[in-house]
Amino acid sequence: MLSADGREPGSANPLERVIAQAVKRAGGKIPFARFMELCLYDPRHGYYQQPVSPIGRRGDYYTAPEVHEVFGRLLGRQVHEMWLRMGRPDDFRVAEMGPGSGRLCHDILSYLRDECLQLFNTLTYALVETNPHRQQEQRILLTPFLGEPSRVLWMDMAQWERGWPFRGCVLSNELVDAFPVHVVVRQGRSFREVYVTFSGGRFREVLDRPSDPALKRYFVDQGVRLEPGQRAEVNLWALRWLRTVSRNLREGYVLTIDYGGLAAEVYEARHFQGTLLCYHEHRTSEDPYVRVGKQDMTAHVNFTALMQEGDKLGLRTVGYAPQGSYLVALGFAEEVEKLSATGKKSELEVLRAKQALKNLILPQAMGERFKVLLQCKGPEALVNLRAVATKR
Repeated sequence: MLSADGREPGSANPLERVIAQAVKRAGGKIPFARFMELCLYDPRHGYYQQPVSPIGRRGDYYTAPEVHEVFGRLLGRQVHEMWLRMGRPDDFRVAEMGPGSGRLCHDILSYLRDECLQLFNTLTYALVETNPHRQQEQRILLTPFLGEPSRVLWMDMAQWERGWPFRGCVLSNELVDAFPVHVVVRQGRSFREVYVTFSGGRFREVLDRPSDPALKRYFVDQGVRLEPGQRAEVNLWALRWLRTVSRNLREGYVLTIDYGGLAAEVYEARHFQGTLLCYHEHRTSEDPYVRVGKQDMTAHVNFTALMQEGDKLGLRTVGYAPQGSYLVALGFAEEVEKLSATGKKSELEVLRAKQALKNLILPQAMGERFKVLLQCKGPEALVNLRAVATKR
């Protein structure tokens, strides 16, 4: 996975210079995880810090909330059920991490305003967003909910990590797959980690000893044995993220929606070269060393690791299921039928909407590739949510 363009990092791409300098300061090489972190999250030049949104037809990829508002309305149903299970608390909060365009927040709040006014009137919805450009877009979209009292507030990751204790739900959709990952290769009985160097005007890969002791323990904990020569990603960021989530969540739920699978699936032989992919203008690539800072980079989420870490933190697994099954259990058919019943849309508009909605549940689209993990902290009564059938 080496770039063949051989360009010097010049003024056309200042992020390449930033990374090359980081490599030099580190003594000549940095773990791939650090390279990916700079590509995506460098405060000035990182992919997720840019003014132009990467989501949508003119961006690099779509997410489920952009497919149709039904996705958000169904999650609104789930939030309502969580609130009921917790005894209808007066101070119920939702913290959405990596909220993108703000569309999911908009559709959840719209559903609660229409169907669950008691919860809507007491809800606080926090968007944890690091990009000020995205915050501004979200504020425009969410204007109907910013009156007195405002239902929505914003915080950056530093504020979140300093502490925001609450009862309610931590929600993320396509967040964990974009955390920086370490990349390892099995050699004999041991592992070597992939590092990134800079020489001859381009970024190159070299193998060396693991940079973090946790990498050696990871696959033992997962019960996974890689094949000789197999390349794989390890998302230690996801485990640290879940620990912060657990510190903030006093009681309630963690709802994680992302693409990936259980450890045995993520690390099976068909992923011999790993699962890392880059997205640019709705095309995929396996080369992370081109379009540095101008393409998305993701890797499959290992949900087994999130479950195991959750168990250590007191976050019990309520359920794990494919997105399609989950949405159907939440009442997908009922929400789709409402499209026809309202009379506000023409038959052609309804037909087009139903065609788009199939992408959310069909196995060959988002329905099977995306998984839903629901965890909870609190008394046993919180476990019995109807929507997610546990599948471990």
